[in-house]
Amino acid sequence: MWHWRGIYGDGSSIDSVNNAKYPDIDRTALTEFQLLHDDKVIEAIKVDKHKKVFCRRRVAKPIMGPGPEQVIWVLGWRRKRSRLEIFGRAIAYILQPWKWKSKRTDSRIEMRVSFVAPNGDIRVLDKFEEKHPWFYSIKFRPEEQMERKTPWL
Repeated sequence: MWHWRGIYGDGSSIDSVNNAKYPDIDRTALTEFQLLHDDKVIEAIKVDKHKKVFCRRRVAKPIMGPGPEQVIWVLGWRRKRSRLEIFGRAIAYILQPWKWKSKRTDSRIEMRVSFVAPNGDIRVLDKFEEKHPWFYSIKFRPEEQMERKTPWL
């Protein structure tokens, strides 16, 4: 079974297996966010006070006729960049040949997003791909929004 887990700085955790709701995560104390399958960590995100974590489960149902629904997990983080910061972009690790084109853009938001398929395939990108059937952007919840002003910028 697929589920997520948030780990706090004091060692406690919140887990969707225990019927916890995603908005209930205490983001001020969160130090790690994990996606698990049968209690095995598939993807983990280390969190600091500047990163905003996001997670979604996307489901595509067959359009015509019977068939299994397709599921993919979207999780990652984003943060505002400092003007003086030197940073590296996330690298896409391709486990199976999927074709897409990526444009590098310079924005004030740095992001890493992972797309996890039920078979264990993971795609890691540094931005969403709007024209792709799975990699398009999400609508961020209030707790995932970037602050308008941060003193360290």
